Amino acid sequence: MKKEFSYKFVPLKEPVLITEQIWPEGTIPLVHTRTMAFMHEDYIRDCIEGILMQKTTFPVKVLIHDDASTDKTAEIIRDYEKRYPKLIKAYYQPENSHVKPDKEELRSEFFSWRKGKYEATCEGDDYWIDPLKLQKQIDFLEKYPKYSAVFGQIRKKDEVKNTDKITRFVKRDYEMFDVLSGLMPGLQNICFRFEARKYMPDIESNGDLKIYYFCAKWGPLAYIDESFSVYRMTGKGESSGRPEEKVLEIAINHRYNLHKQLGFPNNKALIKSQIKIILPHIRRNFSLHKIIKVNRLMKTYKIKGIDSALLYMYYSGEFLAKSIVKKVLNRNEYWI
Repeated sequence: MKKEFSYKFVPLKEPVLITEQIWPEGTIPLVHTRTMAFMHEDYIRDCIEGILMQKTTFPVKVLIHDDASTDKTAEIIRDYEKRYPKLIKAYYQPENSHVKPDKEELRSEFFSWRKGKYEATCEGDDYWIDPLKLQKQIDFLEKYPKYSAVFGQIRKKDEVKNTDKITRFVKRDYEMFDVLSGLMPGLQNICFRFEARKYMPDIESNGDLKIYYFCAKWGPLAYIDESFSVYRMTGKGESSGRPEEKVLEIAINHRYNLHKQLGFPNNKALIKSQIKIILPHIRRNFSLHKIIKVNRLMKTYKIKGIDSALLYMYYSGEFLAKSIVKKVLNRNEYWI
């Protein structure tokens, strides 16, 4: 039996805007939100407003980290912090920590502020669209204690291509094999039990992957078929401006290194995750040039052996078959 977080509070009878709630001094929030922001002056208002419009029956704390932005991001955050001093607490990193090898240590003061039973994340350029997002997710996790986390549909808003795409998942329960196979619920989308962090792997890896991994280590992640948030593709992110082949290599490298540092716990899952990255890349613009590039990459990151070769063939066939089915049925689902 997993030890449950010890927490008691008297919930409100009906959900109330978190900006209008009054709790006794020293009340520990049931959930804290965590936002990491950098150079997000054009987007951070949407992010904060999406959090402030939440209606809950429980106490919430809004935590925001600005990583030494040189635009007006910090100024905007300070304005909100002054308006809601009991609700919002922000940390202004004096020097950018993203590329520092000891960035976790540099951010340790901010991370120490996180208290409560649950954490809900939303990066500074993403935002929430459902005012009951937190209420629905916490209600689910309180009702079903076996789950470590809960997430919803993935809604991607591409501001460069001017597209708005909603991706739905195909089942409710997702476990470790799914995570190792490439499950990506989205940081703007997920709410998880904070105590699951005790399973945080001591490895160098993409932060998103670490979160999904320790959640799956604690227990299954659950999917709710609702649209809670928007993942905004601004064209200004870290990968913007890089050649597509380089973006592909980084994605494969992240997955491969995760498995390598974990001691290759499941080669079947690793192969499935690689196929899910590679084939959409080739399909978008099929060419001999891309085939050659991918072949070179796989010489570095491929698991060798006859069994692995058969698995690559199997998952490639599965991916193509499901792609055809989705096209014929006009379905937009995330097959995992």
